[in-house]
Amino acid sequence: MTVPLRAILVASLSFASAFSASAASKRIVSVLLIPMDQNRSPESTARAGRNFEKLLQSSKDWYGNQLGKTFDFEAPQIIDSKLTLSAWITRSENAGPGKPASLRYDYLRGVQKELHRLGYDDPNVIYVVSVYAGEGEVAESLSQGAARAGNAVALPPRATTLGCDQTLLMVNKKCQDSFYAVNHELGHAFGLEHTCKKYPTDPNCEHSPMQAEKDPIKMKFLEAEKLSLQTNKWLKPLTNLGASDQAAAPVSHH
Repeated sequence: MTVPLRAILVASLSFASAFSASAASKRIVSVLLIPMDQNRSPESTARAGRNFEKLLQSSKDWYGNQLGKTFDFEAPQIIDSKLTLSAWITRSENAGPGKPASLRYDYLRGVQKELHRLGYDDPNVIYVVSVYAGEGEVAESLSQGAARAGNAVALPPRATTLGCDQTLLMVNKKCQDSFYAVNHELGHAFGLEHTCKKYPTDPNCEHSPMQAEKDPIKMKFLEAEKLSLQTNKWLKPLTNLGASDQAAAPVSHH
């Protein structure tokens, strides 16, 4: 049977398109939500974006040191939220200890709703999101809300308030808490479970970021966790990282 040339070309193009989609680069996109009633001056949002970027860079470096491979990430997308600052603060506080279980994931649900509104649903992207709550002691105290579901990772408002570079991580407990949160939730996004539940007989399980360790010096993946991450589709060898993880000016959307 003779197959028309047009049919061959169409089939070839369809296969190439499918292959291209399946091989699409996996990446991390950071999203900074600005409450609708919050000051949105260029200086404050740029500073919050840089703070968020420093935290992700610290996490990226830590993963690279642990595994010899790590993730790409893009500069923050700065988005106007449809919720007020007080609404986000309430959602964050509802994730704290002693709150009803039904409210625990209010913050994450708010993040997911904003991502859906924006059409951020690319399966090749993990969206790491935080809310800008301003600066000072009130904003720095907003440490609750870290969670993950699907391809959305929610980080507490504190993640955009402190510039948690490698130096500050060594001495600032609030930075260590944010550092633990991003490492832990990204670990879940990469397929890891809580360490002491997965490996209950390992005496070092408490020192994994997938359990409870917040000290960046003591924090270490178990060898079994490292092994499972070596074939993870979101992580690349350090020598293969592209330009997408380089620092760039924050992107703003209204």
